[in-house]
Amino acid sequence: MRKKNVVSVVLSIFFLLTGPGMAQNACAAIPAEEREALINFYNSTAGSDWNVKTGWLGNGGTECDWEGITCEGGDTVTAINLVFNNLVGNLPVSLLADLSNLQELNLFGNHLSGTIPPEIGNLSNLRELHLQNNSLSGAIPSNLGSLSILEKLSLQGNMLAGPLPRELTNLSTLTDNGSDFRNNALYTSDNDLRTFLNTKQADGDWESTQTVAPANLSIAETASDSVTISWDKITYSDDSGAYEIEYGTVSGGPYDSKETTADKNTESFTITGLDPETGYYFRVRTFSRDEDDRIYSDYTEEIFSATTEVTTTSTTTTSTTSTTTTSTTSTAASSTTTTTSVTTTVPTTTFATSTSSTIILPTTTFVTSTSSTIILPTTTFAASTSSTTILPTTTFAASTSSTTILPTNNIHFNKHRDYNHNHAPFPYSKHFR
Repeated sequence: MRKKNVVSVVLSIFFLLTGPGMAQNACAAIPAEEREALINFYNSTAGSDWNVKTGWLGNGGTECDWEGITCEGGDTVTAINLVFNNLVGNLPVSLLADLSNLQELNLFGNHLSGTIPPEIGNLSNLRELHLQNNSLSGAIPSNLGSLSILEKLSLQGNMLAGPLPRELTNLSTLTDNGSDFRNNALYTSDNDLRTFLNTKQADGDWESTQTVAPANLSIAETASDSVTISWDKITYSDDSGAYEIEYGTVSGGPYDSKETTADKNTESFTITGLDPETGYYFRVRTFSRDEDDRIYSDYTEEIFSATTEVTTTSTTTTSTTSTTTTSTTSTAASSTTTTTSVTTTVPTTTFATSTSSTIILPTTTFVTSTSSTIILPTTTFAASTSSTTILPTTTFAASTSSTTILPTNNIHFNKHRDYNHNHAPFPYSKHFR
């Protein structure tokens, strides 16, 4: 009897600890809106493809046994912990609006995208928020500053961009060095906010790893068909990336054309193929990482430049002057004209004779004159030794006075037969050689 009594007592204690009462405490039905929020979350993040999904979508009253779900008191969800579980999609608003007793949300290392819903500010009991290493984009909602008892905030490694809300300074309960904002496209011009976040950042510097727009965008040079722009490169040079330049002819867009630099170390770029005398508006942004995980900064403010008019290229010929003495002697009159100095360049044209019937072309040389005297040619007609048509040999000589120089003509005729103007034999041909 004593042995049976002992067994009965042991069994009674066992059932007391594991019986219906305890089972009910562990798996009591949570509020209907919480169950609905969990089911919506599962469907919104491709739950059927999760790495682990034990228990999910089970009967009512089993929710606290679903993978990653923690309940307190058996009747409300207080934690969701589904790290590296292949969650894909957006964070549903209902998850944040209807799980008001949630204290921890840890979705680290998944593939969540879209923005962080502003309804996250409704999670007034939240102490830890871990959304790092996802693909969340857009701005951080200012409502995040309403989480008055938040102790840890991890947002690094997303695609979050834009100015950080000043409301984050309301998160006074954040643990020093216990949060992480690195590797996004976030920035601030608020020194108080910058200092506050640095004290909460795990390594004390959240800003140097941000993909931000380049500073000091300006016009460096313009031409009729090109514009060169320049900027200050960003601090963050890790990861692949470059600068993307958009431009168009309308302020505020549309920006119809786009160029990309070689890398993030570039500090200027020349846009070519532009129309002359046309105004263009330019803006630049930075991107980091490979294309399938790319993060973009905000754009710079646009700047304006107009291309110049097309200029006509002209050829300038420079004559080199030198001091020259030229002497021309007439065969018959023995007259000599000499210029002894050089200033104004004038042509001297010489027509040479040919011993054949070929048409004689001129050769041209240049001599100079130093006076303002009008220079007229001194022409000598030389005789040809054949029946070739006689062309003049002409030189230009300079006068040293203000008198106009008129031509001196000495005429020689063909040795074989002389002609006068009437084409009759010239009676005094014997006087000519």
